[in-house]
Amino acid sequence: MLFFAFPQSGQCVVPSYFMGIISECNELYTKGGGDERSFGVSWQSLDRSNGSARSEYTWTDADELNSYPYWGRLGIYSGGGYIVKLNGSKEELYELLDQLERENWIDRYTRAVFVEFSVYNPQVNLFSVNMLLAEFHITNGIVPSYRFEPALLLPYSGGAAVIQVLLEIIFLLFIIGFFIRELFHLYKQRIKYLEDFWNWIEISIICFSIAAMVAYFYKLFEVNQLITEIKETKGYGYTKLQFVGYWNEIFAYMMGFLVFLATLKFLKLLRFNRRVSMLANTLRLSGKHLLHFSIIFLIVFLAFCQLFWITFMTADETYSSFMKSMVASILMMMGKFNIYTLIQAKPILTQIFVLLYLVSVTFIIVNMFVSILNDTFTEVRSDANKLSNEYEILQFMMGRFMNWTGIQEAPKETTIEGPAVKGVERFLEDESKRKKDGTSMAHPTWLDPTDPSMAVFPSRIDRLLQSLSTIYQNDMEGAKGESSVGKATMSMWTKTPYQAPPREDRLHCLQQTRANNIRRVSLARIDN
Repeated sequence: MLFFAFPQSGQCVVPSYFMGIISECNELYTKGGGDERSFGVSWQSLDRSNGSARSEYTWTDADELNSYPYWGRLGIYSGGGYIVKLNGSKEELYELLDQLERENWIDRYTRAVFVEFSVYNPQVNLFSVNMLLAEFHITNGIVPSYRFEPALLLPYSGGAAVIQVLLEIIFLLFIIGFFIRELFHLYKQRIKYLEDFWNWIEISIICFSIAAMVAYFYKLFEVNQLITEIKETKGYGYTKLQFVGYWNEIFAYMMGFLVFLATLKFLKLLRFNRRVSMLANTLRLSGKHLLHFSIIFLIVFLAFCQLFWITFMTADETYSSFMKSMVASILMMMGKFNIYTLIQAKPILTQIFVLLYLVSVTFIIVNMFVSILNDTFTEVRSDANKLSNEYEILQFMMGRFMNWTGIQEAPKETTIEGPAVKGVERFLEDESKRKKDGTSMAHPTWLDPTDPSMAVFPSRIDRLLQSLSTIYQNDMEGAKGESSVGKATMSMWTKTPYQAPPREDRLHCLQQTRANNIRRVSLARIDN
């Protein structure tokens, strides 16, 4: 299909100095300033002698075309216009285009010519909504542009349609569950619920999920209607897929935001990682300094953007608008820019401006940003109180996972039949070696090496008992000189202080414990 739009003639007044040179003044096309009348052949005024207007000279609204406004390079177009349907064989189309050329269908009032067509590739199950646009400037220049938009409009035609439907149902159930859970949290926490940043992430995920589902099902509804029209006309009628492609684009945007928020939510799980937590704490503590830095950066950056835009707007298309100048300035910070075109237009000013920009922004301001982060990171790394204490959870989960998968063996539990018996055996070996060599073992090896506190446990018990006996003896001495009742009671403290048993007695006890443990193991085996 081919259609175009043009503005109304005579929208501006020619100055009196040029009345004899310029006969008419026309402006650029605007959405509300286009001419929507019907005309005769060669854009003549329609009257009774010309009869009814042909379809090529009859205005068609955007609603009838199932279209929407289009944003070109020179203006925004309403979506309606004067239509020529390109149906038939190649010879018929050539004859139709020759006729329109003889009738001056494209004249000096034409502002945009659209060529729309759609194709379908059954091998990959993809539609393509295509548009070629030629915009006419008031100075008779032509600005071309194009748009090719592939779209998956038939999602349930493959062999995995059942799995896809099942996953969509699971996704819907999850969204309903998340929605109910967040409502419960909102009811329970009230206004405090809105103070948490991650709660806003959850709300955004739910909202974008619902919006994506609405756009998806509405797109399927429109596609089913278009498929019905294609079947009725057998593919030879006019079927405009631009509106469906528009909803497919909205759905893609929704999914993009949804994936972004879900990935951002994944950072909440990474708080158990020490390095990620240090980075988060660095950004959190340096927030005030970064805010002050961003103000200075924006002032300097926008000043240079305006300088490049005003200076090079007529020399390079990259700086033809303020937004393009901002993008080009960011690329210049990374060293990706074409300076040769700028030098040809402004040889001296280009070198001065680029040098000032690189020195001011790249070498000074960016290094200030790095210095702020570096100082805060050093402070966070040196201060252990600013680090989270949740890393043990991740280590526990990783250990359990490695044990479950068999990558790492589980640590052996300390039982009576295992390390305890082995400890007795090591003690007996140490005692026999000591008696043979006639020396004392300063660091016994019969204790469990995995528990360092056990190496001093027996001596501490002996010290505790001796201290208690000393306290009892002191109380006995302090009770002398009291009444006879006190003297009778004092006889209870005439016992000698507690002394640790000799090593031979302890050796006998350990041997007896070993025999009992072995007997217990044998009984357990008989029971099994």
